[in-house]
Amino acid sequence: MQQKDIEAVLRRYRQGEATDEDLAFLEKWYVWHNRSNQDPEARQYDVSELLEDMGEVWSRLERRPSLIRRMLPYAAAVVLLMTSLGIWWQWSVETDPDLDMEEIIASSDIGPTITLGDGRVISLDETRTGIQMGSSVRYEDGTPVGELSRIKEPQELYIQVPTGTMYQLLLSDSTRVWLNAGSSLRYPSAFTGGQRTVELSGEAYFEVHPQYVEDRSGRHRQGFTVKTDRQLVQVLGTHFNVKAYPNGQQRTSLLEGKVQLATSEHSPFTILQPGQEATVEATGVTVREVDAESATAWTSGLFNFDHKTFDEIMQEVGIWYNLEIVYDGPVPTDTFFGQAYRSDNLATVLRLLESAQIQYRVTVDRKLIIKNKQG
Repeated sequence: MQQKDIEAVLRRYRQGEATDEDLAFLEKWYVWHNRSNQDPEARQYDVSELLEDMGEVWSRLERRPSLIRRMLPYAAAVVLLMTSLGIWWQWSVETDPDLDMEEIIASSDIGPTITLGDGRVISLDETRTGIQMGSSVRYEDGTPVGELSRIKEPQELYIQVPTGTMYQLLLSDSTRVWLNAGSSLRYPSAFTGGQRTVELSGEAYFEVHPQYVEDRSGRHRQGFTVKTDRQLVQVLGTHFNVKAYPNGQQRTSLLEGKVQLATSEHSPFTILQPGQEATVEATGVTVREVDAESATAWTSGLFNFDHKTFDEIMQEVGIWYNLEIVYDGPVPTDTFFGQAYRSDNLATVLRLLESAQIQYRVTVDRKLIIKNKQG
C-alpha cells in the first residue's frame, strides 16, 4: 500500500469532504480491527472515534521502519480490505487458466545440495534447518549427514540453496551463516592457516565468530573475508548481511561490529558502522544510513519493502517463488512500505504491492509479466 492513499482518506474526512466510500472504508476497517483482536465485547465506536484510532495507527507507521513490522497486521488489513471493496485500486490479474496465483507458493523440486572436492553431489534433507561442520558433519539435531560425516581431510565444499527455501550453516570456526533462496557458498570443510575466506553468490547473513592466531609478534584476532563477484568484505567479529545476486545490486548491511569492503583487492576500503549499508555501483561504493534489521527480515520469513526500488522487490519475489520477472513497458516507479510473509501465496504478496497503474499475470512457463499502464 502507499502512504499517499491513506493520507487522502484522512484529509478528506477532516475537511468534511469524505465520500460515502470513504466512510464505508473507515467503518469497515474498524469492524475488521475489532474482529481481528477477537474481542467479542468490543463496542462499536462512532466515526470520530474511528478516525482517532486510524490516526494512531498512521502515527505509529510514520515513526520508524522497525515499527512498521509491528503494525503489519494493520497495514495488510487496509490493503486487503481496500481490494475486497474495490474502492481504491483497480487491480487486474490476468492469469493463465493453468496457473492460479492463489496456488503459487514457495516450493522447490530439489533440496539443498553440497558438492564435494571430488565432484560428488550430496543431497541434504530439506526438512532440516541446517548443518554443522566439525570433526563430523551433522544436521542441527545431531543426526549425521551421510557421506559428509566421513570427511577426514580438509577440502573445499560448495553448498547450493534452491529457490523457495533457506538453509543454515555452522562453519568449522563456529561462524553461523543463513543462506537465502537461490544462493550458494563456497567454503572449506575446516579453516587452516591464517585466513578464513568464503565465496558467496546470492544473499547470506553472517554472525562471525572471533578467532585468534599466534605468531612471533604475539596473539592476533583472525579476519574473515566474504568474496563476491564485485566486492570483498572483511570483518573481525560481527553481524552483517551481504546481498550479491548475479545481475543485481550488491549491498552489505551492518548490524553489529565493523566491516570494511572494497570492489577489488587493489581498491580502497570503505568502512561501515552499525546501521549503515553500502551499495556497490558502477561509480563506486555508496554508503547510507538504514534500519539494518530490515535487511535481515528474510531470515525471519518476511519480505521487507522499505528503502527498496520496485524492481528490487520484484526480483526478491521472483527468486523466492521461482519466477522470471518480465516488464511489459517501463519499470514502475511506485514505492511501498511494510512487509509480507514469505509463506503466503503469490497473490497475497502482490495484493500488498497494488497500484492503479500496475497489472500482473503469470504464464505457464513461470514468467511474472508486469505491465505498467503509465508506459
